[in-house]
Amino acid sequence: MKTSKISSTYTLKEISIKNEELKRSIQRISSGKTRNADSPTGIYLSSILKDKVEKLDFVSQHLTKTTNTLQKYEEVLNSVISSIEDMKIIVERSTQVNEPDEFKKLEKAYTERFLALRENIKKTRFLGKSIASGGYSNAVVKIEITSGSANLIPPDINVSGIDFKKYGVQEFGIFQIKISKAGNSVQAAIEVNGNTVITETKDILIDNFPNTVDFEEIGMSLNINTPEDFEATVYVKADPLLAIFGEGENDFEKFFLPSLDPESLGLTQDLSEGTEVNLGRITEALRKLSEIKGNLGEKIQRLSSRNDMNSVIQTKHKILGSFLSETDMPSEATILSLKQTILQANTSVLQRAIAMLSQGVDMLRR
Repeated sequence: MKTSKISSTYTLKEISIKNEELKRSIQRISSGKTRNADSPTGIYLSSILKDKVEKLDFVSQHLTKTTNTLQKYEEVLNSVISSIEDMKIIVERSTQVNEPDEFKKLEKAYTERFLALRENIKKTRFLGKSIASGGYSNAVVKIEITSGSANLIPPDINVSGIDFKKYGVQEFGIFQIKISKAGNSVQAAIEVNGNTVITETKDILIDNFPNTVDFEEIGMSLNINTPEDFEATVYVKADPLLAIFGEGENDFEKFFLPSLDPESLGLTQDLSEGTEVNLGRITEALRKLSEIKGNLGEKIQRLSSRNDMNSVIQTKHKILGSFLSETDMPSEATILSLKQTILQANTSVLQRAIAMLSQGVDMLRR
């Protein structure tokens, strides 16, 4: 009997200690403070918060990249608008001159600006891709080596500068590029529905490999890593840019960055069709550009409104290691979400554990 009493006293003491520990845990958790796993509940909480932070990290990085991309595109867009406005002034002047030589000088100035604009569009890149040529997010779906030997993988082929609409390819459509290397000559040809729509041939001037070949007219580049001859078929998808605006499953949008090439805007490189016709085309091009600028500004604004994500990420260590009330986060919704997760997942569990232990104490006291 004495032994039983000692055992009961010891058990009662252990339960009381555990009871107090659980009370402290529930008080800490209810107030929003979490620690690295001092219990299974703590482990569960920690994993939930870790997953939350990782998702916020991804969204934050995506927001930064997409915002920078659109801002770079906006810079190019503003430059294009400025250049076309200058071209409009030249055309308007040409309507006021009577001397053929004066007209030719103005036409030459117009053509020079047109060609300079087209060249700048081709050369403008961001993150290694042609940002304003109407492709940008085009994706290589598959590469087939049909003859010879070549170790080509998607990073070796940059198809971001292909303005697929120019060749009659629909958005999200698939087209092929036939590539062949024979000696120092490399040829690329775009095929749409079995028909060749454009072919471009380049010579390799350096025998060192890997060697990058730029097909400026097509709008692609190819990294050749072997001197061997080969033929390949590249399957390309006209892919849009994906923009994630927030955390919600449906808070995203897929869209295409329109080509800013002057020909894609309906302009011609000379005034042979008459000044009135060219003025009409320029006016229409400026209208399109204004519409593009408006849509772009709306997307940038939506992305900018999620900048509080960056502040959330900077406080992730505070979230995991201190009271939420101590964190400095502008996103009250995020704080509320985290607290709700903590309370819903754990308070009831701890309360049930305390109740069970209290029953055990009562039984031993009897």
